[in-house]
Amino acid sequence: MMQRFYRRIDWWIERLKWPVAVASVLWTPFLIWAWVLLGYRVFDQPFASLWFAAGVLLFFALWKSILRYRSVWRWLVRAEHEATHLLFAALTGHPILSWKSEHGQGPSNPDRNTQNRTETHEPNGKVASESQARSVPKHLRDTSIEIPSSSNWLIQIAPYFFPTAAGILWVAAIFIPLGFLGWTTIALGLATGFHVTSTIIEIRTDRDELQQLGWRFCWMFLPAANLLVLGCLLSFSQEGFTGIVHFLSDSIEPIQIIVAYFASRPE
Repeated sequence: MMQRFYRRIDWWIERLKWPVAVASVLWTPFLIWAWVLLGYRVFDQPFASLWFAAGVLLFFALWKSILRYRSVWRWLVRAEHEATHLLFAALTGHPILSWKSEHGQGPSNPDRNTQNRTETHEPNGKVASESQARSVPKHLRDTSIEIPSSSNWLIQIAPYFFPTAAGILWVAAIFIPLGFLGWTTIALGLATGFHVTSTIIEIRTDRDELQQLGWRFCWMFLPAANLLVLGCLLSFSQEGFTGIVHFLSDSIEPIQIIVAYFASRPE
């Protein structure tokens, strides 16, 4: 039953891959326009995003001076990368078969061996294992998760646009006392700086994983996805959830105007 469930989800997600890519390309100019309007709001009320900007600058200063030379930085990047795979795997109904360390240690599912023997034939005739470990970047082979049916492109591409660290840090900051001092927004800024830095590094180094997705698809999808995510983060620092709604409305307003224009034209 569980296998049928996530296979059905994978089937639909895979069918949506290229329509989503084309929609992302078409949406990119409108997202840039929404960023222009967001920039005007930030310059009009710069103090609203002051704590957020402080968090971003603090992270870049820490990374430039300390973090980039420490092993903890590599561990954090790897942990956030795999956590994002894990999150999207769970959201799409996939069970986690195992967790593996560099030396093959770690908890595993006792049914993993039997599940890993299942093979499927791809349309091009190649034989591929149904259960494949997430591709481990060459610069960080510490941990990896293993899930069945890795054809779900959303799970594979998620770490390159979704800021899992931003969500975790922001939620954690809510429970820090003296919230009026701006800790929540500072934490969001720190996590955003982490997301931007780690994403750039991973896009430049994780060639194997991105190549599996297809470079054409990545270039079509990722710019719009990152513009959307970063715009929502900055908008939230400016006006909270209202800011996110405002940013999204700005990004679809030109589409609404175009549709309304053609709808009102006399036949």
